[in-house]
Amino acid sequence: MDTFEAKNISISISRPFNDVYEFISNPMNLPKWATGLSGSIKIVNGEWIADSPMGKVKIKFAESNKFGVADHDVTLESGITFHNPMRVLPNKNGSEVVFTLFRQADMTEEKFTTMLIG
Repeated sequence: MDTFEAKNISISISRPFNDVYEFISNPMNLPKWATGLSGSIKIVNGEWIADSPMGKVKIKFAESNKFGVADHDVTLESGITFHNPMRVLPNKNGSEVVFTLFRQADMTEEKFTTMLIG
């Protein structure tokens, strides 16, 4: 079975789990934490549409849940969809946010590394 190269990116946040999960899983906040993906976002015909460097993209988050799952799909104008696994985990009195970045088949090593370090 073929797989994409994957890297997990995590950050510790000194805020309670519920606060972080609510913030991360609210599509309106996407431009605040995913600046490389979205400059703005709005609801169009019942779907979240973001302006991105790749053009207009549709964003769909996992249903709200108690487990901290904030997975989201990003669908390009071409119809290609990328699944983005993301979790918010309790970390003592704060939280840990973990995002899995998959290196797509056409992504150069340089681009992949740039996405990892920002």
